[in-house]
Amino acid sequence: MVLKFDLFKLHVPEEDINIRSWIRVRGIKLSILLGEMISKVMEKGNSLNKISSILSKDLDIPIGTVYSQLHNFSDSTYSGRKGYISLAVLDSFIKNFYLSGYDELRWKLIDSIEYISTGSSRSKETKAVKFFSGKLSEIAGAHAADGHLCRYKTSDKSTIYRWEIIDREKEALLHIEKSIKELFGIDAGVKKSNHENAYTIILNNKVIVRYLNRFMGFKYGDKTETVTVPPIIKENKKYEKQFLRGFMTFDGCVDSYGYVRLSIKNKYMIKEIRDIFKENEISLKYSEEKTRKGVYSFRINIEGNDEFLDYFFMKSRKWKRVQFFLTGRVDKIEDLFPGEIVTKILVKEVISKSKEFGIFTVDMMEKVFNLSSRSMRSNLRILEKAGILMRLSGNSPNYRTLKNELSLSFPVKSPSKIYVYNGE
Repeated sequence: MVLKFDLFKLHVPEEDINIRSWIRVRGIKLSILLGEMISKVMEKGNSLNKISSILSKDLDIPIGTVYSQLHNFSDSTYSGRKGYISLAVLDSFIKNFYLSGYDELRWKLIDSIEYISTGSSRSKETKAVKFFSGKLSEIAGAHAADGHLCRYKTSDKSTIYRWEIIDREKEALLHIEKSIKELFGIDAGVKKSNHENAYTIILNNKVIVRYLNRFMGFKYGDKTETVTVPPIIKENKKYEKQFLRGFMTFDGCVDSYGYVRLSIKNKYMIKEIRDIFKENEISLKYSEEKTRKGVYSFRINIEGNDEFLDYFFMKSRKWKRVQFFLTGRVDKIEDLFPGEIVTKILVKEVISKSKEFGIFTVDMMEKVFNLSSRSMRSNLRILEKAGILMRLSGNSPNYRTLKNELSLSFPVKSPSKIYVYNGE
């Protein structure tokens, strides 16, 4: 099923009070089609002044505003390449002069629209996106996780429409920036955020905000505990995976124990995401009760779930972590796990100390870094997976050879607690 946007819904009468803020459109095919439609109406004895008068009364705006827009398309000598017409004026024209073929003409005109903007001098023209797609579903998922829509009045009483999205991982935002460029034709720009160790995209673009609000159902303001999977995606399940890809890249976590985790305050959203994973036959451990931090959570073991690479933006750090736990392949472990979120120690510090010791136990590392056994093991497990460390077993020739020597320097209760540095 092809999902086509009714672009006329981008105009919202209750919000678009100022005529300069109205959504307007242009296109070469639109110019030709509209010019032909105006000519047919004028051939029936209606002057351009009369047409403009009827529309100005219908929309309660000055007749000159309507006339100036229609004149560009009625002039046969005018190419119409840069002629804009407001969606409100266009819709009123069809209703008043082509009512019998209203629905068919609306969609025909939508097909001919190439670019969208507003009358504001600060407005950036965007390409007209007419169909829902996987890329839009990814953007919707990213927004549901870490995006924010807002509108506010300025000192000159105009309204600014803003979309902002933030994340610690620059690569994730670069993926969104690329999608926005491909879809809407504008440069979003990834910038360093005022928040520590984070990056952001901030777009003051009414058209893109309206796409997220009108077509995907996202509300303005805080959405932490209210946002849900957009209806357009619920009704078209083929886009669910792309939505989760955006959502999990921004809000999911790939921890050092080899689990994908999600912890959010929104119990409705986490249930919807859990259900999508289950529909795709991915089993998970789910906590329906709020934790001490006031969040709902679930976790999924990466091992055996090869398809998990499809749920994160390719080449993002989280995607690379999933690939690491599935295959053990990694270019530079320090970049993949720059610092344990919980313990705050750097992986490169553990590597350095492992190299210094050469042979050591978990207990020794716990004392060096003042960590619990669980936290220390999570760091050592990463290095073992990467082949930098090797853990001995009771049947290992290395263990039998080293046993007497090791027992002289420190007590060894279990050979599985003995690590040997195996790096370069």
